[in-house]
Amino acid sequence: MASTYTSELRIEKIATGEQSGSWGSTTNTQYDILESAISGTVTVAFASNGNDTLTTANGADDEARHMFLHLSGGATLDATRNMVVPTKSKLYIVHNATTGSQAVQIIGASGNGTTVPNGQTMALRHDGTNVVPAFNHVAITGGTITGITDLTVADGGTGASTFTDGGILLGSGTDAITAMAVLTDGQMIVGDGTTDPVAESGATLRTSIGVGTGDSPQVTGIELGHANDTTITRVSSGLLAVEGVNLASQTGVNAAKQVIAIACGDETTATVAATAVVTFHMPYAFTLTSVKASLTTAPVGSVLTVDLNEEGATVLTTKLTIDASELTSGTAATAMVIGGAGPALADNAKMTIDVDGVGTTTAGAGLKVYLIGYAT
Repeated sequence: MASTYTSELRIEKIATGEQSGSWGSTTNTQYDILESAISGTVTVAFASNGNDTLTTANGADDEARHMFLHLSGGATLDATRNMVVPTKSKLYIVHNATTGSQAVQIIGASGNGTTVPNGQTMALRHDGTNVVPAFNHVAITGGTITGITDLTVADGGTGASTFTDGGILLGSGTDAITAMAVLTDGQMIVGDGTTDPVAESGATLRTSIGVGTGDSPQVTGIELGHANDTTITRVSSGLLAVEGVNLASQTGVNAAKQVIAIACGDETTATVAATAVVTFHMPYAFTLTSVKASLTTAPVGSVLTVDLNEEGATVLTTKLTIDASELTSGTAATAMVIGGAGPALADNAKMTIDVDGVGTTTAGAGLKVYLIGYAT
């Protein structure tokens, strides 16, 4: 009885009693061709610029039995060509390295085929009717991925095929990423910590970011110009600083120091001890921080003593003095102390300056009194 062959891979099956003394050689050959079907590679060249067919043979090596088909060499193809495989159930891994940059369709003698792009490798199977991908095929060519549509977020994709050009992407858990509309001029993205952010502008935006009408935005500092050339910062309540230098307020403890100077006589006439040597009214509310005096001629023999009164009540618990032979109160042995009706002087308050004592030998002349403080 003659040998028979398997229907799919054409492996020889020796009949009982046949090939006495040579069956070992035949069997070894079948092992070799079986190995080629499992892991063998064959290089197949197109004989011409046309369709071609894989060779087949019973019980002997052929092209169609190999697992890996390397299509290379031969004629230069100028269009997609067919490589025809046997109409048998079979798995192929095909690499298209043909010349001419053309695709090759792997197809049976009948049915449909599958096209392998030039330079690509695909796993295909003949299912007895058609040649189809053995599994979902993904091809990456020049940064383009084919074979995947809308890859889910859970699998590392976006869940979408296209987005709005210029739109900002919004995540949604494992759901598809979505794109906002393109922002118009002046719009900003604003979130509320719960729902999807939205695009806002104008009064709505100003309110959302805390700079709307009625808001009181707080900042640590403001930089004007470029770099750090002019920085405005808040020092304390009512007090600002520019480049670390405090700015004076119009009123209050941070206001610029003011001096109200009062002449109590001319430059040469001897000062006379008397009450209300000078009378005036405060031009505005004033907080007194110091009182000083000066002379053009120093007293001799004793100190010159000055008192300051608001509406008839002294504002000095220790009166102002200029020591004998001195021209200013700045060198007085006893410093004046503000108290009594001071230091707050009311707007339009009637003020008087008393001279309670002058030098016993020389009275002193050219007396001026200085009220130092700030507007309140």
